[in-house]
Amino acid sequence: PRAANPVDVVLLAAGIGGGDAGGLVRELREHARGGRMLVIAMAGWAEPDDRSLRPDAGFDAHVTKPVEYELLLQVVSELRAGAAGSG
Repeated sequence: PRAANPVDVVLLAAGIGGGDAGGLVRELREHARGGRMLVIAMAGWAEPDDRSLRPDAGFDAHVTKPVEYELLLQVVSELRAGAAGSG
């Protein structure tokens, strides 16, 4: 079933509960509009080379917690601009 208000951006706290964040991202993308939604990982322990947060794990970007609101807006804006330029 389609949601009345489709999701455009998902902020996923990576590492919570010890689950497979990449698997969750794949499940999200399988749903309607999932390929077009932005999925941003938030992690307090993230290193720039953390393989679980790389785009090949399904994330569009990752940010380190605590996330500044202005930085989050900038990341979303840059991702949207990149998607518009590539499509």
